[in-house]
Amino acid sequence: GGWHRYSTDALWRVPHFEKMIYDNAMLARAYADAGALTGTSEYRQNAVETLDWAIREMRGPEGGFYSSLDADSAGEEGKFYVWTLKELNDVLGPVDAKIFAMVYNVKAEGNFRAQPNVPMNGQNIFYKSFNGREYVKTKWGSIPNIGAKLAAMRTKLHAARAKRVRPTLDDKRLTAWNALMIGSLAHCSVVLREPKYLKAAIGTAEFVMKSLRKDGKLLRRWRPGSENSVPIDGYLEDYAYLTSAFLDLHAADPSGKWLTEAKATADQMIKLFAAPGGGFFDGPEGAELILFRARTPFDQALPSPNGVAAQALIRLGNLTGNKSYKDAGIGVLKAFGLAITRAPRATETMVEACAMVRAPGASAATVKSVVRGPVSASATLKTVNGKRTIEVKITVEPGYHIQSNAPKDPDLIATAVRATGPKGAVFGVPVFPKAKAMALGFSKDLVSIFEGVVVIPIEVKAGAGKFKVELQWQACDDKTCLAPVTVVLDVE
Repeated sequence: GGWHRYSTDALWRVPHFEKMIYDNAMLARAYADAGALTGTSEYRQNAVETLDWAIREMRGPEGGFYSSLDADSAGEEGKFYVWTLKELNDVLGPVDAKIFAMVYNVKAEGNFRAQPNVPMNGQNIFYKSFNGREYVKTKWGSIPNIGAKLAAMRTKLHAARAKRVRPTLDDKRLTAWNALMIGSLAHCSVVLREPKYLKAAIGTAEFVMKSLRKDGKLLRRWRPGSENSVPIDGYLEDYAYLTSAFLDLHAADPSGKWLTEAKATADQMIKLFAAPGGGFFDGPEGAELILFRARTPFDQALPSPNGVAAQALIRLGNLTGNKSYKDAGIGVLKAFGLAITRAPRATETMVEACAMVRAPGASAATVKSVVRGPVSASATLKTVNGKRTIEVKITVEPGYHIQSNAPKDPDLIATAVRATGPKGAVFGVPVFPKAKAMALGFSKDLVSIFEGVVVIPIEVKAGAGKFKVELQWQACDDKTCLAPVTVVLDVE
């Protein structure tokens, strides 16, 4: 559980072992969304393990999240995380240790050196460079439930590792980084359908409001005993990230409380940081002895505070109908228009905000389209003469095809479409076009396929509100097939 800060090698095997709470907040959210969009269970599991780790190991008793775990323990880089083959044997026993070492590339001589140009001394990082399940089957015959067995081994190793000297903990609770965790937990509680994450998000939000806000203004950081030290005023990122987090909470818990908090935080942000000509200063007035107050548009290790502020204000304007919020968000984008145009890859948070302006809640009729390799898909709700139809459109690149809804080979994955909606919604049967029979290199028999543009209408017989279309396909060329894909599209 928990992501290290960055890789030190081109193969992404050797990390810099430090763990930052902000990386984990953003990665958990990204993996939850990726799992929902692609149906890939590993992505979902990554999100769950990351959030569970953060709650278990990085959260203080008052509800705030710590800042980071150091890379070193007992004076050595990565010592907490690396293993020798002997240590594996001691914990797992020789049979299980041999299986685990094979799957996770553990060597007697080691695969990790703490310093460049220093001989390895038997220390190993666990990594899988292949499909562990298939590899074990090949070399060891059939081992039932190998995935469950490996999970049980990891649990034993985790318990043994807990007895080691832990990396140093930076126990500051920073407002901006806690806001990222609040937003991620709230968002993931909806995407992953896990109420415990919403409960954690609310607990952390209440801690921030109690301990990191004074007289309506945000403070930069808190740790036990800091109440008696000189307070540090919050920066733009504290206000922008927290406004966004309150909006994520409102989406997960629309009681009205969090929308009120979002408005109050945004109002203070505009009051304290608004710059002449649009955009926001990064720091509070008088916070540091500097020649001028900077305002920057660029994303770095953290998303641009001005970009997050723009997104939050546009969202807030759309939710409340208050045009002044949306105008303030658009003002940020106008102020940094040249930077966005010249360096879109360095201002991606602002590019996202531009998309929000161009298509505010755009989805009354048309949902987001998705692209998965050589296939793109979208769904549109159309009304003609009072008859409502969801039109699912799949576009397959030349040279590829997808299986039809009734492939002749049982090993091929059929194209499937299913519409769902709130209580009372009734849908007709999806109407598939006529399939094409084709001889392909991987099959001696004719196969049944769709290619080019495939349109599948589904009649909406009753119901209103948010509909969903679950869509499955498998793309192939004339020699091989790609992994099957499942996506879920929202239709309002």
